[in-house]
Amino acid sequence: MATEYQDADAWTLRRVAFMYDLAGRGELNAALTRELRLLLDAFGLTAYGRRRLGWWIAEGEVVELRSAPSPRRLRATDSDGAP
Repeated sequence: MATEYQDADAWTLRRVAFMYDLAGRGELNAALTRELRLLLDAFGLTAYGRRRLGWWIAEGEVVELRSAPSPRRLRATDSDGAP
């Protein structure tokens, strides 16, 4: 997808990176949050944006991951200890 961007897009992509950084620090107001979302969509940096632009990510190699041990959970019981 990087090959789809033009040199003229560099300034706007830097602006996206700056706004994304502000969002990560919690310093982005509502108006700029909307602007960031629109820019991310416009550049295909969201699933919606990629779909709108007709970009598809090729399927990668499937790697089997070992499942993590299941977390311990509390369970409600009656007063006699029976579940």
